[in-house]
Amino acid sequence: LPVMITSSLAKGAISMSKKKTIVKRLGAIQTFGEMDVLCTDKTGTLTTEDMNVHDVIPFGCEEDEVKVALSSLAAGTDDINATMQALLDYSREIEPLPCRTYIPFSSETKWSGGFFQNGRTYIIGAAEFVFSDKEKYAEVYEKIAAITETVRILVLAKSETEIKEKVLPDNLRPMALILIKDTLRDNVLETVGYFKEQGVTLKVISGDSVKTVQNIAKDCGIAGAENAVDMTTVTTDEALAEVAERCNVFGRVTPAQKKKLVLALQANGHKVAMTGDGVNDVLALKEADCSVAMAAGSEAARNVSQIVLVDNDFAAMPHVVAEGRRTINNIERSASLFLVKNIFSFALAFVTLFATLPYPFSP
Repeated sequence: LPVMITSSLAKGAISMSKKKTIVKRLGAIQTFGEMDVLCTDKTGTLTTEDMNVHDVIPFGCEEDEVKVALSSLAAGTDDINATMQALLDYSREIEPLPCRTYIPFSSETKWSGGFFQNGRTYIIGAAEFVFSDKEKYAEVYEKIAAITETVRILVLAKSETEIKEKVLPDNLRPMALILIKDTLRDNVLETVGYFKEQGVTLKVISGDSVKTVQNIAKDCGIAGAENAVDMTTVTTDEALAEVAERCNVFGRVTPAQKKKLVLALQANGHKVAMTGDGVNDVLALKEADCSVAMAAGSEAARNVSQIVLVDNDFAAMPHVVAEGRRTINNIERSASLFLVKNIFSFALAFVTLFATLPYPFSP
């Protein structure tokens, strides 16, 4: 029986490797076949890494001033992710200002910024974190509410006060809203449809704004996208456990909350799989019953994951699930055969022992 189980899992791993999927732990094949909830990120999973600046909505600033700020911010960081690459492409013809102090983006702060040679601090990030006082910056939130397109919304702000560590200046003024367009992956609608047919609940967990994640989820056909949750409003573990079960789309999720969402789903008896590609997904990937990483993602995410998608293609997931369930079914059938054979042999030995008959089979 151990040889048969190992052989079945090994066959599954070989079959999955032909689909550009690396299995780092054989047991993950079985676990993936049993899962009933799949938690997935938005960027890099449902959407590609290709982004572009779709539009700029200024607040009394000239376009050139906005481009100078974006060019300087993109040039000041060492971490050129998809968002920064989009800003760099948009402002490529503008000479960036020399940077004196730069604060990189983090999943906790949701913004990045720097102090530049012209004596100004430029900040770019999520409006809820850069302008937390919604009454004071009502104009910003009114314009955000008026946006109906499926875009990521970043706010660009400036100040004459030099930024220090991770503390925002008090006198920040809005410069513009930056609308960044995500591109849906090919076959994502078919992939989502497959999971629906298989009874697997898809939950989208992202650090982006709720409106952005909700629109992307609707475009992908995710069930329950209309009931998206802003995780900045969820402050207790009890409330988190309740929304984890009830809702399927989550925005503004911190790395710690991703982990808590996975644990809450497991506590409710679910087999949870998690896909991710960034360092902020590592905590949740480690806790999930089965973890999947994109090969183009961070090294930390790949190291803790049990399965790696070489082509970074979410469309490979149905094959992974199908192979896992096929392997489980094969093992269950074979194990049943072994069990019946052993019961039959024991019964026959018992009968021949007391009936003084020779055992009819020679080992």
